[in-house]
Amino acid sequence: MNGEWCGTITDVVAKIDTAYRIIKSHDKKTELTLYYNKNCYENAQNEMFTWVRARLSSSMRTGLDYVLISYYEDDCNNLQPNWQQVFDTLHVLFPNSKIGIGECGTSNSSSKTSYINRYYRMNITTPKYVGGYFWWYYKQDCVPYTNPLWSIMNSAFGVFTGVGTNNEVPTEAYLSNNYPNPFNPSTRIEYAIPKNSFVTLKIYDNLGREISTLVNEMKSAGKYSIDFNANNLAAGVYFYKITSDNFTNVKKMILVK
Repeated sequence: MNGEWCGTITDVVAKIDTAYRIIKSHDKKTELTLYYNKNCYENAQNEMFTWVRARLSSSMRTGLDYVLISYYEDDCNNLQPNWQQVFDTLHVLFPNSKIGIGECGTSNSSSKTSYINRYYRMNITTPKYVGGYFWWYYKQDCVPYTNPLWSIMNSAFGVFTGVGTNNEVPTEAYLSNNYPNPFNPSTRIEYAIPKNSFVTLKIYDNLGREISTLVNEMKSAGKYSIDFNANNLAAGVYFYKITSDNFTNVKKMILVK
C-alpha cells in the first residue's frame, strides 16, 4: 500500500482504515500488502518501514491477521535484501500478524531459475513467518507443468516432510486431488494429518487390485506431498487411498498415454 503509484498518502490511508474497520466488524481475516523499496523510492517518506510507522495506527498494527511484502528486484536496482532482517523488523511492527512474501518474480528469462531458487529456498526463522511467494509470472512460466520452470519450482519447494518453521499444523486430515489429472506419466498427491499417526497411501487399479504402496510408516503431524510415476502402467482409471488414524479417503485419477 506504500507503492508510490497508489495515490496520495491521505487517500491510501483512508482506504486502508475504512477497509480494515469493515472487515474487522464482520469478524473476517485482514491482510495488508506492503511494497519493499529500500533505496528505490522517489520520496523517503514512502520507504516501507518509515511509511508503516508514520501512517498505520497501533490498533491496526496489532490487529492485522496477515502482512505480506511485494518485491521485485528488477524494480529496485537488483537489490537482494537480507530477508531475515526484513522479516525480523516486520514482526516487531506487526507482532500478532502472520508475515511473508505476497508476490515476487522477474521478467528476465535468464534470471528466472536463480530467482526461484533464491526465494523458494529461503530459511527464515522469524516468528509467525508463513512463506507466501506468489510468483507473478507463474502462468507464463509454469503452465502447463511440462514447462522446465515448473520442475525447478517444484524442486525448490521440496517435498513436505512434516511441520517445520514455515508450516502450520493442519487442523484436520485431508487428501487432495492429484495434480495434474489426467496425467502422463507422473502426478503429485498431497495430504495432511493433524497429529502423529501411522499413514498408508496405496494405489489400486479399476478392479481393486493393489498396484503400489507410496506411504506405509509413522508420520509426524503436518502436510505432505509425494509424486507417483505410472510409467510402467497401462492407461486407465486408478484409485489412491489414504488411511490414517480414524481418517480414510479414496480419490480417482486417470492415466493417459
